[in-house]
Amino acid sequence: MQGMLRMRRVIVGGVVGIVCASAVWGQRVSPSAPHDSRSLPGLRLSGEAVTTLPQAPLPQPSDRLTLGERFRLEARVSFGISAMVFPAIEAGYDIANPPHHYPKEWKDGPGAYGRNYGAELARHTAGGLARFATAAVTREDPRYYPSRRRRVLPRFWHAVWFSVVDKSESGRAMPAAGNFAGAAAAGYVGMPYEPAGYNDFTHGTQRAAVEFSTYAVNNLVTEFSPELCRTMKAMHFPQGVAKTLVRGDSGTKP
Repeated sequence: MQGMLRMRRVIVGGVVGIVCASAVWGQRVSPSAPHDSRSLPGLRLSGEAVTTLPQAPLPQPSDRLTLGERFRLEARVSFGISAMVFPAIEAGYDIANPPHHYPKEWKDGPGAYGRNYGAELARHTAGGLARFATAAVTREDPRYYPSRRRRVLPRFWHAVWFSVVDKSESGRAMPAAGNFAGAAAAGYVGMPYEPAGYNDFTHGTQRAAVEFSTYAVNNLVTEFSPELCRTMKAMHFPQGVAKTLVRGDSGTKP
């Protein structure tokens, strides 16, 4: 789905730009804010950006999640409101900007919208559930551990690298197996039903790569959530709207 891939690349690039600008501006507005007190037992699951209040403590390796807690957190993401809304937006974009060789039944009429919506919903759900299952089996901690550095660039690279290497339940560094499994599931789940020419390994790999990039973006939003909140406050965003835009649906550890 080239239209969807183009849109997601634009969104990823735009979010990264906004995060970086907010990080620089937000630190200038409040340079004395203590970095260690900002977050987070927030999670980044299934393409959702999460943050917590600045006063929340950092997650501790000894504070392990049970299987039930893991599942409830994932359910908020895979079956929450945003899990229904974002596929609807992406399906609308696919209908408005269909690839040149898309068959008529995938680009014209309510039936085409339903097919695109179902494909996007299946991709999001498969990616999220694969991340949940893989992290549970490998004992990977699904929570994001923010950088303790104050400068923007080290924090930026920490957030990006954390999508590749995160932490185990014991607090040790480990490959982010859940991210790789989730991206692969999201990328290749559509191969049995995508239109001819878009159900091959190449397009599946492209979808998987774009999905994986969203995990890094989620980490960036979480890492720089205090600066993003300050920026939105300075722009006179309503407090409820600002929290909704930055927090997402995943919440914190129950």
